[in-house]
Amino acid sequence: MEKEISKSKMKMALFRHFSCSETMLTLLDRMGGTEWQEVEEASDPLCAGILFDLDAACGILWGGSLSAGIMAQRSFLDPIAAKNAALRATRKLFDEYNQQEDRVNCGERINMRKWNFLLYMLKGNSFRCQNNIAGWAPRFREIIDSSMRESVEDRPSDNQQNCACMAMDKVGQAIGLDTTQYAAVPAGLAGGLGLSGSTCGALAAAIFTQCLKYFHSRTKSRHGMVRSILQGFYFGIPWLNPSMNLNEEFKQKLGTKSCKGITNKVFSNNAEVSGFLRDGGCSGVIDQLAELAVKYQAA
Repeated sequence: MEKEISKSKMKMALFRHFSCSETMLTLLDRMGGTEWQEVEEASDPLCAGILFDLDAACGILWGGSLSAGIMAQRSFLDPIAAKNAALRATRKLFDEYNQQEDRVNCGERINMRKWNFLLYMLKGNSFRCQNNIAGWAPRFREIIDSSMRESVEDRPSDNQQNCACMAMDKVGQAIGLDTTQYAAVPAGLAGGLGLSGSTCGALAAAIFTQCLKYFHSRTKSRHGMVRSILQGFYFGIPWLNPSMNLNEEFKQKLGTKSCKGITNKVFSNNAEVSGFLRDGGCSGVIDQLAELAVKYQAA
């Protein structure tokens, strides 16, 4: 049963988690009657254009996509159908957000060149993100739920592939994390987030998987508000170092984080992504992500 959350509580949630992606995912999960703490916490670095780079889509879209993945995984026994449903929902989230908002990329929205939480907070701009989250969370929930219902009629082929899920599996295997239980969660990240051509879905999935490794084995309670805020100021973030290092080397090696820039394509549907992957597209990228994950997990 869906749970109603007041606007004021939605706004306060950003102070509690201090990450727009984690905040949106957590709110959507609660509104949908679910909770998956380690997944919610592992979504933290997908905020601020992914790891504070500002050059990717707003973090609430990444959180929304992961929520769609969770809902799809719980709605469909067939993993292929679940991944297809998550991708469909993410594309709808992105398209509607893109139509309604002036800008999708984080840096363009907050008008900053380099992420600086202190400057951001001192200017009072956190209220913009609070209002954005509170304004979109109910609509995101509606889009995800309607997409799940529509996807019941889909009959995806058995050989469909998904770059984000492939990256999660490959990275998980490389760093010793069994990703079976998360099989469809990152599916909507494919094709640069809902096939939008934004930041590489395989990269986002690799970062997410690295953080899952940390939170999956962590026995302590969820990070509190003070800890989350301190992390926003770069205090107490050694657990993020593997992802930050992977992200930086990935950009250096490929020269871009953009799916469109890496593939020279913008995919129209899941079948196109799957065909590209079956033909060997992005296999080198995914292999490289696994190698970098091992390199920095052990660092």
